[in-house]
Amino acid sequence: MVGAILGSCSGSHADGPDTDGGDAMLRLQVAMSTPGTVSRAAQSRADYSAPTGPNEMMQELRIIIVRPDLTIEHNDHITKPFLNNPAITAGAFQYRVVSGETKLVYLIVNESATRTDNNGQTVKLINYDFSSLTPGSRLPESQLSSLLITLDSETETLNGVLPMSECHRVDVPFVDPVQPVPTFPKRLFVTRAAVKFTLNITNSSSLNDFNIEEIRINKLSRKEYFMPRNTVYNDAGEITAYQVPNIGNNEYYTFHRSYTDVTARAEGNTVTLPSFYLLEGKYADPNSPDGELNYSLTIRMNGCDYTKYFPNLPQLPRNTHVVVNVNIKNLDELDWQIDLRPYSSVELNPDFGLPYPEA
Repeated sequence: MVGAILGSCSGSHADGPDTDGGDAMLRLQVAMSTPGTVSRAAQSRADYSAPTGPNEMMQELRIIIVRPDLTIEHNDHITKPFLNNPAITAGAFQYRVVSGETKLVYLIVNESATRTDNNGQTVKLINYDFSSLTPGSRLPESQLSSLLITLDSETETLNGVLPMSECHRVDVPFVDPVQPVPTFPKRLFVTRAAVKFTLNITNSSSLNDFNIEEIRINKLSRKEYFMPRNTVYNDAGEITAYQVPNIGNNEYYTFHRSYTDVTARAEGNTVTLPSFYLLEGKYADPNSPDGELNYSLTIRMNGCDYTKYFPNLPQLPRNTHVVVNVNIKNLDELDWQIDLRPYSSVELNPDFGLPYPEA
C-alpha cells in the first residue's frame, strides 16, 4: 500500500516554481474499508480486521488542501453521503488547484467525535475548530500537528465514532496556463487514531466455572497526537515507527474495566468481552530483558488475579486490533495468545474506473 514516512507534514515544505502554473483538477474518490473495497493485498491477509459497525467508519470527512507557502487553497467539510450510511462508497471529490506544486492534503475524519469527561460532561474529542481554517489564510501548521486526544480517568475509553486522520504530500505536475485544465487522480488514505482491544476467554476445564470480575491493562497512554507524527508504514500498510507526545515513560497508567454477571462456564464455554478503544503508546518496561515485554494484562476471576505480559506487543501503534485469546485449562494454568490485526485502512482512491491495484 505504502512504504513511506507519512502522518506529519511539519518541517520543510518546498516552494513551487517562480511562476505559477495553470490550474489543474485534483480528484479524490472515497472508498470505504469494507471487504469489497480494500486493496487485494489487504483482502488476502487473514489477520486484517474489517471495520465493525458505523463507529469504525467515516461519518464525516474534511479535506484541507494547502499550498507550499501554507496558504489554504480548499477546506471542504463533507457529511453527505456518509451521514446515516457510513458504509457507502462516495463519488469523486474534485478541486481546482494551482499546478506545479507539492500540496499538503490534510484528511480529518469524524471531527465531531465526543467523550465524557470526569465531570460527566460531553466534550469534543478533538478540541479544535477546523472550520476556522478559511481558504486564502495561512495554515497554523504547528497547531494542527500538536493537537492531542486525551483520556482522563483509568476507566475512560473512546466511545462512539472513532477519529481518523492523515496528512499527505501530493505532487501536482506543472501545467502550462494556456493548456486545457487536466485532472490528476491521487490515492490517499486515513488512519484510525485508536487501538481496539477484544478479549476471548475460553474455559476448557471440566470442573470450575470462572466469573470474570475485572481486567487491567498496564502502561496505557493518557494522550496521543491526533495527527500521526513521523509515522512509517510498510508495504502492507502496517505502522512500523511513530512518535508519541509522552516524554520517556511519563504519563502512562493502568486501565481498569469491571464486569458483573460474566461467567465462562466449564467444558469449552467461550466468553467474548465487548471491544473497547484506547490510545496508542510506546511504553518501555525497564525490566524487560529484550525490550519486547512492555505491556501486561491482568484478569481477575473467582477472586484471583492472573497476570501475563503480551508476548508479541512491543509497541502499541494506532489502527491496531489487539485480540487476546485466553484458554483456561485449570485453576493454575492459563494459555494466552495475542493476535495483532491491523485494520484494513480507509482509503481515498482515484477514480480510474479500473479494479483496485495491488498494494
